[in-house]
Amino acid sequence: MRVTLANLRPEPIVRRWTTFWICAAIFTLTCTLISGAVVARRARADLAHTARASAALHAAVLRSELAKHRSLPFVLAQDPDVVAVLAAPTPGRLEALNRKLETLTHGTGAAVIYLLNVDGLTVAASNWREPTSFVGVDYSFRSYYREAKADGRAEMFALGTSSRRPGLYMSQRVDGRGDAIGIVVVKAEFQQLEADWSADVPAFAADADGIILVTSIPQWRFHTLTALPPNEQARLHAEQRFGAAPFRVLPTSPHLRRDDEQMLTSVALPGGSPQRFMAASTRLAGGLERVRALAHGGDRERRGQRRLGGDPAGLRHDRGPLGLHPALADAGLGPRRPPGRPPAPSWSCASRNGPRNCGAPTGG
Repeated sequence: MRVTLANLRPEPIVRRWTTFWICAAIFTLTCTLISGAVVARRARADLAHTARASAALHAAVLRSELAKHRSLPFVLAQDPDVVAVLAAPTPGRLEALNRKLETLTHGTGAAVIYLLNVDGLTVAASNWREPTSFVGVDYSFRSYYREAKADGRAEMFALGTSSRRPGLYMSQRVDGRGDAIGIVVVKAEFQQLEADWSADVPAFAADADGIILVTSIPQWRFHTLTALPPNEQARLHAEQRFGAAPFRVLPTSPHLRRDDEQMLTSVALPGGSPQRFMAASTRLAGGLERVRALAHGGDRERRGQRRLGGDPAGLRHDRGPLGLHPALADAGLGPRRPPGRPPAPSWSCASRNGPRNCGAPTGG
């Protein structure tokens, strides 16, 4: 039999089946790629939603914590006992005011409350009994003193010079006959809040310079989102705000930027290898500009939802007249309760969120 090219060609049915299987393979591969892309987009969208929700919850809790303290300096600056001590600091007046400030720290959860005269010297303080009492200490070098004296009020996040514990300092000018006669200062610390955050997704709050101040991961404190210029670092060190912090950039890849609201990044948690996270942020007002939360696939907003629970940080039950702490009214500050009306439930350092080390010494 003579072999020709015609004899070597596959039969028509073989050609048809070959074409069918090639097309089927291409179709299957295309469907797999498309479905994989759809699943990946959906997973990323779910992760972004989790990160945004977590950032919003963390921000709400932090706002609640700040709101507990921001009314204190303003109310104390109007208090007759404060004005009287600044006008004539007699031993009897000083002791009475020291005791009042001491009681207020226990009633409000503030770390320390103290009164500076017009020159920045501490004349009364809630920690007056402690070895590290602020009484007699000059804080005129602090920006919260200078800015409050000039502008009426100020806020500054810094390390305590004695305790070395970080916190937010809120100050209010005391006026007498049109002139400044002193400054009231309240320091709030966030150890309990950070402990609550640590069981949730990694989260932190940074200031306008991108310096991490409040964080669920202590090793990240005073890291920065972007490199700080040398002159800015020198200024912060001169103000003694953050001790000798080296201001290292947080090792994320790619780097988080100050104004980014949402992005994918990789970072290693302490003792671990790099992980991929979705970072989302929520704006704040004041010295803390943004709260950021980092979420990966297994994260949930469990603890944040439980802590808020429809009543963020228990604010509705922790307020007295005009939204002030009951401790303020009980100490004779703010509006008086009508006769016969029972006092509001007392807020204490040990309530709801565990002990806050109210009696521990702290630094200005």
